[in-house]
Amino acid sequence: MPSLLRSKIFLKLFGGIVTVVALFSASLLIFSVPAIDRRIFAIEAGSARTILDNVLDLAQQGHNNLTLYRRTAHTAHRQELRTVLDLAESMVKMQWARVGRGEVPAATARREILETVRRFKFRRNDYVWISDYNSVLISHPDPALHGADYSQVKDIHGQLIVPPMVQSARLGGDGYHSYWWRRLNETEPVEKLAYFRHLPEMAWVIGTGVYVDDIEQQVAEHREQLIEELRAMLGKIKLAETGYVYIFDSGFNMLIHPNPNIEKTNFSAQLNPADGQPLAPQLIAAAGRKEGWRYLWDRPDAPGNYRHEKISWVHYLPELDWYIGSSVYVEELKRSSAALKQRIILITLAVLLLAALGAWLFSRRLTAPLRELSRLADRVRVGDFSKRGPLAGDDEIGILSRTFNQMLDQIQDNIKNLDAKVAGRTAELSRALDELRQLEAMKSAFLTNISHEMRTPLTSIHGFAELTRRKFEKSILPLLAAAGDPKSGKTGDQIRQNLAIIAAESEQLSALIENALDLAALEEGKAEWEEETLPLREVIELTATAMGGAAAAKGLSLRLEIPDELPEIRGDRERLGQALGNLLDNALKFSQEGEIVCRVVLDSKKATISISDSGIGIAAADQEKIFDKFKQAGDILTGKPPGYGLGLAISKRIIEHHGGAIWVASEPGRGSTFSFSLPRTPPTAPGR
Repeated sequence: MPSLLRSKIFLKLFGGIVTVVALFSASLLIFSVPAIDRRIFAIEAGSARTILDNVLDLAQQGHNNLTLYRRTAHTAHRQELRTVLDLAESMVKMQWARVGRGEVPAATARREILETVRRFKFRRNDYVWISDYNSVLISHPDPALHGADYSQVKDIHGQLIVPPMVQSARLGGDGYHSYWWRRLNETEPVEKLAYFRHLPEMAWVIGTGVYVDDIEQQVAEHREQLIEELRAMLGKIKLAETGYVYIFDSGFNMLIHPNPNIEKTNFSAQLNPADGQPLAPQLIAAAGRKEGWRYLWDRPDAPGNYRHEKISWVHYLPELDWYIGSSVYVEELKRSSAALKQRIILITLAVLLLAALGAWLFSRRLTAPLRELSRLADRVRVGDFSKRGPLAGDDEIGILSRTFNQMLDQIQDNIKNLDAKVAGRTAELSRALDELRQLEAMKSAFLTNISHEMRTPLTSIHGFAELTRRKFEKSILPLLAAAGDPKSGKTGDQIRQNLAIIAAESEQLSALIENALDLAALEEGKAEWEEETLPLREVIELTATAMGGAAAAKGLSLRLEIPDELPEIRGDRERLGQALGNLLDNALKFSQEGEIVCRVVLDSKKATISISDSGIGIAAADQEKIFDKFKQAGDILTGKPPGYGLGLAISKRIIEHHGGAIWVASEPGRGSTFSFSLPRTPPTAPGR
């Protein structure tokens, strides 16, 4: 176990797998679980609304049944009235037929018929009456109405009662008429539906009727039966765990409720504990709202603690004037999603643990041969080549193990022959080094010797060329001019110019030889140094003054940026001036316009002198080579400036001899800045 935990590749592989699985699990929990939570809550809420919709459909169907029953009851009662009059008419006609047969006088028959009809009763004190054409009730079971003139009597709504029926019967034969009248032996008028028929043989109108409240009583009984059926059905409905469906009317009468203390009561005085307002109007206001109405309520297991959020959806059934509502605790709607969320979390954690275990086993199995190879490499590092790596199949690790073993075999073989090979290589390198040294010595000797050999003839050439030029100008040119021959004068000028070129080129070649000899002396350590304590300002100003004329001749300005107080340095005055002069001369060669700036920057240990120009610049690849012998920035450009590439090499060796360093910062086309540093001379201690 500890070796596994020290294995970096094992930790990376195991950590990577666990991290990926953990990130996936976290993403699942962060993004999926809230969405599932919201979706399940929506499903639960939708289920509650669906149940409410189903109850509404059942109530609507019940109303339709009541409407159909009312219509059927009215039709049945109308048919019953017709049947009653059919029976009464048959009885009247049967007794009136006796008059036709001469059995009784007409007056006697009339009296007997009227008395018989007056005693005719059916159902709940319902009766048959007879009126003459003058709206006089000639037959009526109520003594107070029997024989009464009703031609001008009206019901409680101000409409005539008997005359309209008499008139309609005489015109149409029969018909129906509705009016308000009281029952026998009762005082309160109720709506009555009458059916009448014309008896023309006797100039009578016979009629009967049914009280409408009898029909509505039957409808009310069916309505109560509907409520009972709904009550039984709703008692079995549970929304979530304790949710329920209830029904109340616009008068705030609770028709159906699972709580018997609330059912069949008027709850208009019930207040909402959250705001102290009546609860019933708030429920009515929520009717039809898809999102329902949320409020705080107590629970059966915590009465009086009004801090549990509930939600109610309400539908209104105008045909019955019913409000059908469902009520459920929000926390119960969320309980399913909470259980699912908890299960998802547990499954995710289990998957994460299993993935971690699998990653551990997989990583250990995969890295075991790699760890063995790593231990083998450590043994090889300390010189133990006796062991070999495990051969782990034909996969990449197996290939690596076999290759490693082959390398060990080759290394052992090389070690056996190493001494001989090293000796041979060392001898070869020694010979090559000796040859290089000899070549370098020969090159330096050749350069020095040829420079010495060329110095004397070049001096003679330069001297005689200069002497010949002066003699020619003094003696020959005047004669040629006096001869008046234009051709001779032109030839004389050409000879004078050629002699001047010979003198100038020989002088430049002499300077090259001097620089070459000087560089050879510096490289061989044969140069003479006259070191002293020097004021740095004096060295810089004298060198800049000497170069000022050359700068002015090219139209360039030479500017010094020197602090007021410059330290003293230890060095060779002439050599330091030579090094600075070479850098200034180099800046003049490669600048065509602008200015050359020489500035000094001081710190506690050294002084840094920089020469900046506006010349052609130097590519980055050539900035290291520029300090080698016979190397110039112009070597890589067209239009090479005069010079032989020795000035910077000489300056570099002079600066390094004084314990300093030299470098260049440049960009092609944007000029160069050559800088070198010189150590400051430490102050003299007191008493010395």
